[in-house]
Parts: sequence; structure tokens; C-alpha cells
Amino acid sequence: MANNAHAALALSIHDQAGPKGGIAFNQGNNTVYYQKVGTYRATRSGKRVYFTDRTIADISARYGQVFQQQRARAEGHSVAVRGDVGYDLGDRDLAPGNIWIVQLLSRVPWIYNEAGGNSAGISGLNAADKQRYANGLVAAVEICVPTHR
Repeated sequence: MANNAHAALALSIHDQAGPKGGIAFNQGNNTVYYQKVGTYRATRSGKRVYFTDRTIADISARYGQVFQQQRARAEGHSVAVRGDVGYDLGDRDLAPGNIWIVQLLSRVPWIYNEAGGNSAGISGLNAADKQRYANGLVAAVEICVPTHR
């Protein structure tokens, strides 16, 4: 849909909730992933399909920095930014490679967001932590794709 709409930006929004008492919100996988030329996923036959769009990659990298900064500010903890997932996704029973499939197939800048862990004493994020995550995402979108008022 993002490709057909010629979207200015597409987002994936995830959290890493786990068992109660697991990794805390400020200690989990708080990461922003942008598209990077040379990242890939493999087909069932083993053929690697590479991300090659340098223009989209450059925009995505700029946007990734904005998302990292705005989320860190809003969430009150560090947020990493990466141009690849940092390991082979084949280790998770997914197609081998190092880019999220939605980013690989996208012809628009796609920022993939992970928020880590659980809020204190619960499985998942409480309302306040969800709001901090959302505030960072919205602030970044407003910077990357400003609207005229």
C-alpha cells in the first residue's frame, strides 16, 4: 500500500514484550532500523535479493537518525539506530538476510521501530510507556514529513 500510495514515509511499530518481570522498557531492544544499500534477504532457493535503491536508502538513513533522536528524547533512554538487523534473520526461522522484508520490498523510506521489554511489574508496556513511545514516533514523523497548517 505504501508503494502504491507513493508514501513519503512508512513505519513498522513493534514492542518486545515478554514474560512478566522480563527485560525492562529502558533495557530492551530499543532500536530504529533504516534501509541500507547492500542489505539482503534470500529466497527459498537461496538467491539473495539486495536492497539497491540509493536514493531511498539516503532518505531512510536521515529519517532513521531523526527517529532515534526523537524516540530517545521522548522515551528517556538510549535508542540505537542501525542500517541492518545486526544478525542473520535465518537464525530465527525467517528467510536468511539482514533487512526486514517490508523494508526490502518497499520503494519508499521505511523506518522499522522496536521498543524494548516490559514496564515495571507487568508483561508489555503500561500506558505511560506506550505514550512515551508514541510521542517519539509522532515527533519524528512531524519532522520527517512536515505538514502545512
